[in-house]
Amino acid sequence: MGKYEEVKIAYSKLKVLNANLCCNAINNEHIHFNYTGLKHLIGGGEKTRSMRQINSRVKLFKYIKTVACSNNVVVEYRITKCKDNFIEYWGLTMTIRDNLTITVVLRKKNSGKLHFYSVFKRR
Repeated sequence: MGKYEEVKIAYSKLKVLNANLCCNAINNEHIHFNYTGLKHLIGGGEKTRSMRQINSRVKLFKYIKTVACSNNVVVEYRITKCKDNFIEYWGLTMTIRDNLTITVVLRKKNSGKLHFYSVFKRR
């Protein structure tokens, strides 16, 4: 099994474990884990990520629920227009421990479903 297959399996497990995950910071909206999140995790086109980058993000999966369900997150919000679409992004940032601050990015296209988009460690 190749590394990308392992990442897809890890993402599928994340999807199952968080099937009913709601985000406290965004009106308790349900968070969906779809192909868009997996595609962004791996990167696409010119932005393909290295396996090192991907693996470091996969290791952060275990914190997604902690951040999304917390009332103690810093929320950054932005909206962009791309062609005829409005895309909303929320960055939920939380310090997990002294040397670890995580940002979970959630996204919504037009009036669609809120979905996981990214997770990364802040420096």
